[in-house]
Amino acid sequence: MGPLSAILRPVSEGDALRDKVVGSPEEAIADLADGASLAVTGFGTSYGFPASLLVAARDKNVRDLTLVTNNEREFQRVPQLRVENWAR
Repeated sequence: MGPLSAILRPVSEGDALRDKVVGSPEEAIADLADGASLAVTGFGTSYGFPASLLVAARDKNVRDLTLVTNNEREFQRVPQLRVENWAR
């Protein structure tokens, strides 16, 4: 799998929006905290990348995660996952 890009929304005031390119889903979410928002692409064949990040977040036991995507319909079917579209 090639590099992954993840954009993390600030969790608390003063935190910066971060964009990082990494080599694995586990590396992408290594510093993901409870209550974080994870922004991913939502078009075409990109579903595998967001899904692998969600699996890594689940395995890390991240709680209260919000997935930010343009593909709300696809991810609404994932139980207990909060989904937002910031493009609206």
